Amino acid sequence: MFDTLSLFLFLSITLCSLFFLRSSVGVPYGLYHLTLNKELGDSDSSPKTEWMNQGYWKATTSFPEACRALALKLLKAAKYKVGDSVLDVGHGTGESLIMFLTDRDIPRPSKLVGITNAPSQYQRSKERVSRVRSSNDEAAKVSVDLYCGDAICRDTAPPTHPLHVQNTARFDVVFALDCAYHFATRKEFLAQAYQKLAPGGRIVLGDICFAKEFPSRVIAFIATKIMPKENIVSLQEYIQLLEKLEYTEVELEDITSDSFVGLCKFLSTRGALWYIYSCFLSWFQDAGGARFVVVTARKP
Repeated sequence: MFDTLSLFLFLSITLCSLFFLRSSVGVPYGLYHLTLNKELGDSDSSPKTEWMNQGYWKATTSFPEACRALALKLLKAAKYKVGDSVLDVGHGTGESLIMFLTDRDIPRPSKLVGITNAPSQYQRSKERVSRVRSSNDEAAKVSVDLYCGDAICRDTAPPTHPLHVQNTARFDVVFALDCAYHFATRKEFLAQAYQKLAPGGRIVLGDICFAKEFPSRVIAFIATKIMPKENIVSLQEYIQLLEKLEYTEVELEDITSDSFVGLCKFLSTRGALWYIYSCFLSWFQDAGGARFVVVTARKP
């Protein structure tokens, strides 16, 4: 167990490591994950995929494969089907969008709407999706609309925001892959998503919560560097939140042993700075009680 000074030093080193990781890869903020997608033997050019999530490592040691596996696991939980209208929230540089448009193991949606708040990711996603749709007849048939902005529809957001009350769009699936714990706040996002789901539609999230209802002060302090304090909830509190928002068929699956653990093993092989970060993630799980979960709920 860390004493206070050791913990402070460890956290400081971890945060500095993340800063240098982002700086050293020579790409804008929001694109540093590209290095993780490069497989052994790949050239120095751009990686074949651009995934950015915790991954589902049950049957693989490959970062891109694990990330895709997590995305597919969420879609299975959401009972996603051909012709669904999908809102993909926090899609990064667009790998999940491309999955919806081209992946051989899932059907095509009728409509695909995306939100990301990073301009660099938004622009890269637009370019990547445009290339795919221009070269793939099946993808070209899907209506695609990308939006750059906060996942939460604020008072100042234009009516084009997918969650705006004046936007008439309704969705069969709201898909939030490893991002909702960042939102300020998760509760507000879940409430807005509920209003935009079609009757019978489902929200599905890969998300972080905690095993205990009241994490220690140290854990809570560190968690607030990752997420708003309002998002620090236990497994049971998460379920109760969805039920209070009138979602039904709420299900929460704890996949920590197949997500955090596998990711930490992978990161520990990617150089000194990533190794330090992997140690922090391991500690955050073991001592902090952090849990990675797949959550799904239905609008009646």
